[in-house]
Amino acid sequence: MKPERPILAIEAGGTKTEALLAKADGTLLARSRCGPGNLHTVGPDGLARVLSELLGDLTGQAGRQALRRVQTVSLAVAGADGETDEDQVREAARSAGLDCRILVTSDARATLVGACGTEGLLVIAGTGSIAVGRNSSGQERRAGGWGHTFGDEGSGYDLGRQALQHTTRVIDGRAHRGLLAEKVLEALGVPAGGNARAALLCLTGQVEAIARLAPVVLAAAEARDPVARGIVDAAARSLVEMVSAVASPLGFGAARFPIAIYGGLMANGRLYTERFQEIVRLLWPRAEVRLAPADAGLRGAFELALAAPPRKGTSRG
Repeated sequence: MKPERPILAIEAGGTKTEALLAKADGTLLARSRCGPGNLHTVGPDGLARVLSELLGDLTGQAGRQALRRVQTVSLAVAGADGETDEDQVREAARSAGLDCRILVTSDARATLVGACGTEGLLVIAGTGSIAVGRNSSGQERRAGGWGHTFGDEGSGYDLGRQALQHTTRVIDGRAHRGLLAEKVLEALGVPAGGNARAALLCLTGQVEAIARLAPVVLAAAEARDPVARGIVDAAARSLVEMVSAVASPLGFGAARFPIAIYGGLMANGRLYTERFQEIVRLLWPRAEVRLAPADAGLRGAFELALAAPPRKGTSRG
């Protein structure tokens, strides 16, 4: 009897990329984590480097032979939203040394599977934001996920961007210098009388750095800063708009249905999460809002590999 071939599941998001190597029964062989792997942020070459780093670590844990025996790799990648993106992900995977069957999906879809199973709705609010859902008939719907240039409303980036925008107005004298602006400048290391303009302009295009200002907004909101509270409230309403755009077409609302919330902003922003849940419960009293497991995306990628129809030979994707 041939030994069972392991499965390699990888979730590449805007903040981190995680991988697990496991048997089909879930027995863990190795697990690793490294930096962000959003396709549209790091590009195909950057994703290939991230995957190479992961594979090197997994090889050190489980041995080269275990990696060679992998027949299916399930890649759940932020920014993988069409055939062109999927082809780029596969090419990045092969550049990293993966020569086996490669399944590609978005990190949002994998997280939905890992958090809700076959039916439900997922809202992600981390560096970026998106809502995805699937009903009992297998219909799927999404809203958001447009990236920081056009969207990501309600995300960590959105909160940080709005905080910076407010701070520029304060520096110009167009807005009152309250707690939020003080905390932003403090977080950027700008001393009293320092060159605040240069410090803010250096963040142009720095998505991760801007998103890291979200905790500053949340802390100011907790301290009852009115501007910070307004930003948090608007962000929560933006996420609810996404939920509505997904829930209505899928027929959610009349009966009980799960809404899983996921991402660093949801996991760590108590005031933000509470405001989002408050609005959701007003609009969908029968919704069951719950925090998705931290590894829901990785679990979903693994489940999608298990559910994929078997194929003969060593397909290249």
